[in-house]
Amino acid sequence: SSFRVGATGMGTVEDAIRELFDAYDVDGNGDIDESEFFKLEMKMCIGRGEVFDPKAEQAAFTLTDGDRSGTMSFDEFRDRKMRFITGQRWSPEHVISVFKEMTEQAMAERKKMGPRWHPGIRRVLNQLFQLYDDNGDRVLDPVEWIDVQKFVALEIGDEIDPSWIDEGAFCEADTNNDGVVQLSEYLEANFQMFEGTKKSSEQIYKTLETLVESLAKKKGRQSTSKVKVDLEILGSRPVVVEAVPAAGGKAAKPATVEFRPLSFATPTKAGDLMAKLVAPPAPTLMGDEEEAAPKAAAKKKGKKAPEVQAYPWTTVDCSFEVNNRMTRRDLESLVRMHLALPANSAMTLYFPSPKFTTDPPVRYIKDDKVARDAADLFTKGNSVKKLYVKNLRLLPPHDPCKKVWEDRDKVLESITGSRHGINWEVCCVKQKPMPPGIPGTPFEIPVGDAIIFELPDTCDKGTYKMLHQSWVSNPVVIIGPVEETIEPRVPKGKKKAPAKDPDIQLSFVAVKPGTCNIWVELQWEAEEEALSRDAPESLKTIPCPVDNVAQMLLSVRVYDKAKAAAGKTADKPDFKWWSGDKWGKKGK
Repeated sequence: SSFRVGATGMGTVEDAIRELFDAYDVDGNGDIDESEFFKLEMKMCIGRGEVFDPKAEQAAFTLTDGDRSGTMSFDEFRDRKMRFITGQRWSPEHVISVFKEMTEQAMAERKKMGPRWHPGIRRVLNQLFQLYDDNGDRVLDPVEWIDVQKFVALEIGDEIDPSWIDEGAFCEADTNNDGVVQLSEYLEANFQMFEGTKKSSEQIYKTLETLVESLAKKKGRQSTSKVKVDLEILGSRPVVVEAVPAAGGKAAKPATVEFRPLSFATPTKAGDLMAKLVAPPAPTLMGDEEEAAPKAAAKKKGKKAPEVQAYPWTTVDCSFEVNNRMTRRDLESLVRMHLALPANSAMTLYFPSPKFTTDPPVRYIKDDKVARDAADLFTKGNSVKKLYVKNLRLLPPHDPCKKVWEDRDKVLESITGSRHGINWEVCCVKQKPMPPGIPGTPFEIPVGDAIIFELPDTCDKGTYKMLHQSWVSNPVVIIGPVEETIEPRVPKGKKKAPAKDPDIQLSFVAVKPGTCNIWVELQWEAEEEALSRDAPESLKTIPCPVDNVAQMLLSVRVYDKAKAAAGKTADKPDFKWWSGDKWGKKGK
């Protein structure tokens, strides 16, 4: 598909869609809620001289919001936009220009909608909040509150009512009555304050931008600080196997890194395991006396002794040079260099949130903004300086595949042979080998056959979202993936069967003889934050002790069916599933 490749000098279609999504995501929380969507859509329609139809927009939003969460994720937003352009026969350059024009229009409308919607004002207020949060607990106490509000109020103008910066204003801003002001409360208080000024949004923005620059220099917050951070690695530390030079006629062996195999579990299973962890946690097994106490108590009550799990994290001391301009890649690079890992090793990073914050107890470093939050926290004197490292693994040397959209039907029609299904439970939960079951031997299929990976779309009846990505080493030999959603079937005679989670099928089609590797990853990294809220109190700031990324690698050799079948009877095309040792019907 032409949409899978970015236009030269203009970026990719997905980059353009991401920029448009960010323009709609007013509060920057990673999702678009209905109020953001409808207000901005209405303003943009009016700006174009069009009639805004609220019923039609409501229906469109509901249709896009596949998980019925009341919000639109980036994946849902992207799929909505890709469906719109599919069939339009536009070039990638034209598609990108259309999305960029929509982004510019959305940002222009936001600037006209007042300080609350202005993207620049939101950004600099976030920076001001970080600058005034001296002790790094990501909240403002009364003293910090008065300082920041007075500083802003004096610079914005004389029209500001003095009552906005006194103790009464602090109490009004502290809507949850916990004695401190979170970032969301701080933003709301400022927006209300700005509504009382005669200055325009652009004037407020320029003033705040000047304040951030001068205040950053004054406080010296842009300087680099060296801090000691504990790396907590799930399982054992990766082992670096030293290079072996050529000797005695034997070829040299390069240095390699041995990773612990990923031990994948669903979010539900991970939550169950957290309840069995030893509390308080320690890097070693419980001592004999500690372990005997719960067993003795259980025996006295005539119950089965509770299962005791070891605390599975390994602590590695290190010192980082951090600053408030660090990106997610910067933190990953620091970890790789400290552990002597190869450049193509991937990981998932988490850090514990400070107390008295509305953030999840465990925060997932999903982007540069959260990475800067972590780096800023580490420089604070009384903060917990821990970085949790999970899912250490090696990635393919090329970029992930883009889903086939434009040529979707054409690709599916090219499947003229058998379909070979691989279910995630067989490989990720039951830990069965990939076909053909012999390590190092490629799976052989003819041109026209398809390999289909079946993965969960959600878990625990829609509570948790599962994500996936894939890589193909030789897209000339195998093309894909084509994604299809498989809704669970209701058993016959059961009108009200228990709700089940849908699956996603990724189809890869063999189109030319040759060899190829297919990597598929299934993950729920972002759901760690939700699980941390329900974890035992003593373990709330510790990620689950299981990997939330699963890898499947299949080596494939595609042969010419016509040449191979000369003089032989062709097999009848069918749909067969891999059980771990043989092919058969699903569930067998």
